Amino acid sequence: MTTLVFVLAFILLGLGTFLVAVSGGRHGLGAAVHSQSRGSRKFATLVFGLALLLLGVGIPTAVIASVDDRNDIPHANIKNLTSAELRGRDLFGERCAACHTLAASNAVAQVGPDLDTVQPNAKLVLSTIQNGRSGNGQMPAGIYTGQDAKDVAAYVAKATGASGG
Repeated sequence: MTTLVFVLAFILLGLGTFLVAVSGGRHGLGAAVHSQSRGSRKFATLVFGLALLLLGVGIPTAVIASVDDRNDIPHANIKNLTSAELRGRDLFGERCAACHTLAASNAVAQVGPDLDTVQPNAKLVLSTIQNGRSGNGQMPAGIYTGQDAKDVAAYVAKATGASGG
């Protein structure tokens, strides 16, 4: 949608320029715009102000609004996170990203396993969160509990492309 608005704005700008260019003649639109009368200066100022508002304020505002409303992670090819998965993403960032690598969270760590490589399903992640693990580092048991643990497990499973089972 934002791309369409952006393209339409430039099409309208181009059409306006084209109309000024082809409506020549002594009394045409081109002559009116290029004259030094007070009205033509006001018209040119108005057109410039409108173009500035549209291109300098309107389009950037629309782009920012469309990005803020997204609940997907394009660089990891993840679409439409649920509210639980969004919460799981936030929780993962708080306690898990310091040790684990996960592209969807821009987490690059060396202590725990690379979750993008392991691709654990939600059941394995939930079990690991509840029971803890040892390896390069020591993952404590119960780092999250209840619904928080389930949300993190659902997010990690979706982010790695594993099944939820």
